[in-house]
Amino acid sequence: MKTTNYDDYLHLKFSLERVFGTAAWSELKDYSTLKQWKKWITKSLKALAICANESVAIVDDNWRNEYNELIIAALERVNSSKTIESLMSGFSGDLLLIAFLQFGLIPNRGAQNLVTLKSDNWKFDVYRSIQYVQTIEQKERVIMSQLRKKLSSREANDLYRKFKLSKQPSFAEWCDLEMREK
Repeated sequence: MKTTNYDDYLHLKFSLERVFGTAAWSELKDYSTLKQWKKWITKSLKALAICANESVAIVDDNWRNEYNELIIAALERVNSSKTIESLMSGFSGDLLLIAFLQFGLIPNRGAQNLVTLKSDNWKFDVYRSIQYVQTIEQKERVIMSQLRKKLSSREANDLYRKFKLSKQPSFAEWCDLEMREK
């Protein structure tokens, strides 16, 4: 039975740990088998499916159907993979297609000789446009996350309490003013 060593697919191991916690790292870090890799890649694809269903609020049915079809095809490819190399190749290709679909569409340029990186070739709003919107609460969470990277959690929480007491409408604007004063 072929296994992977510590250095094999190291970034993927780190990424799986970041997404799923230390259990993924612990299982994959040394001498991982095809069965173990299939488990975590399957879990990743299923998480992406859940994420799309739970996080994408406004979308046309065609996008959702195409996304789900990509996930189903990827899961089938995982199940049929006979080697770690074919598993990784399939997973990489499937993630590339999923990423492009999330920006609007999957390009189909197999008949073209070369597609350049000219920006006109990569604007994928032919069928739909994506837009990220944030509620006030989401904006506050982003700011708090950024503050916790610069300050201790206690200092960040103290700053947020101070904002709440200030009765100011915008945490972002209040933080800008507060930071300028320091």
